[in-house]
Amino acid sequence: PQLWNHVQEIVFDHQVDLIFIQFFHGSVQTHGMEEAILRLRKHHPRLLIFTSAGDAFTGSCLIRPPSSEFSLLSRLADASFLTSMGGFAERLARQGAHNLIFLPHAFSEKSFSYGSGRIKDTYRFDVMMVASVGFSPRNRQSWVNLWRRWRIADHLYRRYGSRFGLFGHGWGRHPAYQGSIVFLEQVDLFQQSRLVVDGRGPSDETYYASDRPFYIAGSGTPLVQFHTPRFEKIFHPDRHAYY
Repeated sequence: PQLWNHVQEIVFDHQVDLIFIQFFHGSVQTHGMEEAILRLRKHHPRLLIFTSAGDAFTGSCLIRPPSSEFSLLSRLADASFLTSMGGFAERLARQGAHNLIFLPHAFSEKSFSYGSGRIKDTYRFDVMMVASVGFSPRNRQSWVNLWRRWRIADHLYRRYGSRFGLFGHGWGRHPAYQGSIVFLEQVDLFQQSRLVVDGRGPSDETYYASDRPFYIAGSGTPLVQFHTPRFEKIFHPDRHAYY
């Protein structure tokens, strides 16, 4: 309640016209949210409220449905920005959400350092793979994705040996495992390899794409990506990608 009382004070004191509520990947303070939003709309009829699901694999219908907190807010909001459509968006629409807008991931030059740049005489790795492996005991698709990623990593290790670097979570026993990475240091990490191979995505939702291909592209390191038809709606052939 304290959070939403504070939001109300800001709106009233500063004549705010737009509220953007995001980051529904962990616990969100939604207690009192609906009452607060209805109260705000009553006193400020032209107030706009936006929300977003910034990484849809945490809410993919293949893994788990959208969180109850996000479903509630998407019903109250004027628009919700999603990084995937398909079943994820359809489920929200059935629950009463409206104005669901596709907003793909991107690369922010202000968020990442570039280290010494792309021109290098030596590389730490010839090939790198950054992907986590995890599964839900009740979800067959997550087992399939785990097996696919592990198989890819095994093939690359047999071919490149110590010149193959494997990063992410869940690889503890793999001989190529180098540990997890700090989010804001990933661009510098990508530049330590001649090539990055991306693991198969955890979701086949329409238009869903991890943010990783965008960060790798921003690093200047070539990326080999599994055929992902939805990318063809985002990246222009022969300009952003070669199919």
